[in-house]
Amino acid sequence: MANPQLENGYIKIANEISEHLMQINLTAYQYRVLWAIWRKTYGWNKKEDWLSYTQLQELTGLRKQHIWRTVKELTKNNIVTRQGYKLSFNKNYHTWKMLPNRSTYK
Repeated sequence: MANPQLENGYIKIANEISEHLMQINLTAYQYRVLWAIWRKTYGWNKKEDWLSYTQLQELTGLRKQHIWRTVKELTKNNIVTRQGYKLSFNKNYHTWKMLPNRSTYK
């Protein structure tokens, strides 16, 4: 039986960030990679971390070519920043290039 406890670690994300992420269309792969980046950065109280594609593959279960493409998409849309193998989440959502969800239902 699973027994997760905050004492064993957690990821602290501002509500403002989650509210803006709810308004954009990310793919399932993009969310999985984003969660892996949060786990390896915010989960260890770091803003950035050296993350190899192998590490991301182990965390997400995705193939390396999907990891490579997804990281490229996230950096292109300025949701993730990359300097070599160092990845970080860009919390300045005003610079994200993803368009907000526009529902036809009001």
